[in-house]
Amino acid sequence: MSEDETQKFDASDGDRLDQLISLVQAMSLDIRDVKTRLAALEQKVEERLYDTRPIWESVQTHIVELHQSQERMNEEQARIREEQEKIREEQEKIREEQEKIREEQEKIREEQEKIREEMQAGFRRLDHKIGLISGEIRELYADQRETDRRVDELEKRVS
Repeated sequence: MSEDETQKFDASDGDRLDQLISLVQAMSLDIRDVKTRLAALEQKVEERLYDTRPIWESVQTHIVELHQSQERMNEEQARIREEQEKIREEQEKIREEQEKIREEQEKIREEQEKIREEMQAGFRRLDHKIGLISGEIRELYADQRETDRRVDELEKRVS
């Protein structure tokens, strides 16, 4: 079995074998080149990871801070909503009170109108009565003048 296996090939097979060996060697070189490039790429990625790691940590810190800030804002919004609800309740109470006041004001206006009408009727009666009294006083004054004239006349006769 120590026979040389290459002897079994004829010359054309030898050329093919040489071509095959050349191809395998070229592929081996290409693979080494790809391995070298891959190693360089891995090195760059690793270096960039070191470059971006502080940025990533900073981003994570900011995300945590944003989350905490969001939680505070949610709590504040909940507090504001509670205060708004209290304000709405107070506004509703105020509206109810205002409605009561309006109703009372309307009652007062109605009473004022009744009083005004009564006063106007009273003033008309008073005006009429004053007119009557004035007429009576004029008649009394006229009667008094007539009486004075007659008394003067009688006095003149007696004297």
